Amino acid sequence: MENRIKHIMQLPQDILNLKDIFKSNGFKLFIVGGAVRDSILGIEPKDFDLATDAVPNKVEEMMVNANLRTIATGKSFGVINVFTEDNEFEIATFRTDNGSDGRRPDTVTFTTIEGDVARRDLTINALFFDIDTSEVVDLVNGLEDLKNGTIKTVGNAKDRFNEDRLRILRALRFAARFCGTLDKDIVDALNEDSTLDKISAERIRDEFIKGIKSAKSIINFMELLDSFDMFSSIFPNMIINKNFIEDNDPIIVISMLLKNEPFNSLNKKMNKLTFSNIEVKQIECLLALDELNVDTAVLFKSVIKFSSLDNSQIINFSFRNNIDMKLINTLLKFELSVDGDDVMKKFNLKPSKELGLKIRELETANFNEMFMSQS
Repeated sequence: MENRIKHIMQLPQDILNLKDIFKSNGFKLFIVGGAVRDSILGIEPKDFDLATDAVPNKVEEMMVNANLRTIATGKSFGVINVFTEDNEFEIATFRTDNGSDGRRPDTVTFTTIEGDVARRDLTINALFFDIDTSEVVDLVNGLEDLKNGTIKTVGNAKDRFNEDRLRILRALRFAARFCGTLDKDIVDALNEDSTLDKISAERIRDEFIKGIKSAKSIINFMELLDSFDMFSSIFPNMIINKNFIEDNDPIIVISMLLKNEPFNSLNKKMNKLTFSNIEVKQIECLLALDELNVDTAVLFKSVIKFSSLDNSQIINFSFRNNIDMKLINTLLKFELSVDGDDVMKKFNLKPSKELGLKIRELETANFNEMFMSQS
């Protein structure tokens, strides 16, 4: 049953101009999804997904007549990219999806707003905003679920998750973001099967990172994941430290999760999970801090320099792991200062392994002196 409520939504002038073009041609233009949800919650939307009852050919025709440039890369899936003076928008025709690899349907059938809503994941993400009438259009009781903090799928949870297994992780992410309650249908479906089979490591990694950044309580998010054995899909065959922490920095959170994983296998496994080289370096650097002492400090200084870690991240992780903070503070203040040319002249050395060892010896002596002088 359709429910409409008046709602004031601040929209870019470009979108209002597009709405007028559609209206003058006898079609409707809607905002759909996260922007509507966030606006209702008083959160300023960052981007806008647009949907229409006009088929792609008609969308292209209207835009050409309005002297707006389009790209039809996603036309076979009902999506036309439209370029206004200041922005680019994806305008999607109402559709049903036929077959899917989780990310993209095999084919689509153009439909009505009622048909389009049935393909969406969660009720709180399936709200439409009628730009012309300034009304939220709710066909799935999403407004009530948003009000009550209920995370519920559109239709049967098992069916929605089988269409795209990543929706499992999305459901848990939104539950953590809004401190929401999972609908019993979702809980039952996940208790039966929570695997993320056939979902790429990249998509899993991206969704997990989003969850860390957006969760009101990281501990709640981690406990939700753990309760449905999600770590076996997120970090397969890895040892997970379940002393969860509150922190929205993914590097800190992941480093804490993997602190018990054998160090020599970490790089290979993390690369396979599509974490970037810089992310892996940062995580490895933090985990290696457990080996920090006055003799290894100079090596750590060089590693930290190329890891792009912030001092605050190093202090944060060290404090959580009871690493000697005097050592850490000295390390962060210490600067490598031994000049190689001076060493070669003073000790009559040429570029060699011996020269490197001598430079390290001198730098270590400087660090020791600085460390001992710290109160």
